Amino acid sequence: MYEPLENDAAADCYFADLFCYGATKALTTHIQFLYRQTNHQALNILVHTHKLKEHFSAINRYLLLEQGDLTQYLVEAIGKELCKDARHIYRHDLAAALENGIRLSNARHDSPDVLRRLDARLLEVSPGDAGWDVFCIDYHVQEPLDTILTRKTMAIYQQLSCFLWKLKRVEYALSFTWKARMRLAQELRTSSVYSDLHACLLTWAQMNHVIVQVQYHINFEALASTWADFHACLDDVNQDIDGILKTHKTYLNTLQRRCMLRLKMKGRDRAALQEVVESVLAFQIAHERLHRFGTRLARREMTSRQADLRERSFDMSVVHAALPSLDDDEDEDEDDTTLDAIRAQVDSCRQRFQESVNDLKDALLEDDSDAFRGLIVRLNFNQYYSTAKDS
Repeated sequence: MYEPLENDAAADCYFADLFCYGATKALTTHIQFLYRQTNHQALNILVHTHKLKEHFSAINRYLLLEQGDLTQYLVEAIGKELCKDARHIYRHDLAAALENGIRLSNARHDSPDVLRRLDARLLEVSPGDAGWDVFCIDYHVQEPLDTILTRKTMAIYQQLSCFLWKLKRVEYALSFTWKARMRLAQELRTSSVYSDLHACLLTWAQMNHVIVQVQYHINFEALASTWADFHACLDDVNQDIDGILKTHKTYLNTLQRRCMLRLKMKGRDRAALQEVVESVLAFQIAHERLHRFGTRLARREMTSRQADLRERSFDMSVVHAALPSLDDDEDEDEDDTTLDAIRAQVDSCRQRFQESVNDLKDALLEDDSDAFRGLIVRLNFNQYYSTAKDS
């Protein structure tokens, strides 16, 4: 370190030596010293004056859905709304729900500066998109924080947030419709579609198992552990802005790889989990067609028996699942041709799910790191998918 100079004469002599011809080593050393000093001062301003660590923590809680009570409130409050066509959803309605969620959750104890940066955001709508496909929580970043949280960095956070919301959509589709599916299957135990409904419930159990294990991996083995490592780096007193940028980039790359399961498979970089998610959503649409077919059949049979539905355990008000509306005609006749078409669609989606889980398992096994070993064991603890693939 350089000692402070006591008088102007000593300073003049020192700087004269720096700028002598050939004194490149002394000049380089001095520039490096000034760079470290300025860098440390700038980082000190970002951390203490502009609360950089607090904003990192807020992004982790709200964009990566670690604030569980707020996330659960939003799922319950706007889940049905998000199942609608994205063109019929308005941002101010979602923003109002977000504000209510903040007031009713522990998020209300957060600092006002953090809360005012939160907002509901609707991404660009494509044909056929539901609200779940375009909704996410946004976090507004202003200078000088955008030195670290750049536009490119926030785009990566938004990508992660959208993916985590898509997993919430799958969880919502699986859990919200379970009661209605079970009731309909019990009501039609003696009908020709009972075996189809029962098979769908078995597939539902498999899908639920996979999604629960994936969410456990994301919450505890990806988000929590990666954040703990990154937070420890932020507390390093010897850290500078370049070190923070490098550490943050590594943190985001690790999150993308562990959360979205971006794995090298057969020489190609792919989001191994994406196909599993898409197959579950496709199966839910096919299962909804079968559910509506069974509902019409149950209504017709009950009408023929002139039974009062409210005196039975079967309640028609709960069998309508909150999934995106289908293009199929609600008054479609429940003939054998229709049932055969529905069975073919359900079987195709079931096969697609089985293949996607096997591909996911193979991608995890091909990975050399230890990050996914726990997920592999929990996904295929009884070797079911290996047996299914061999058969």
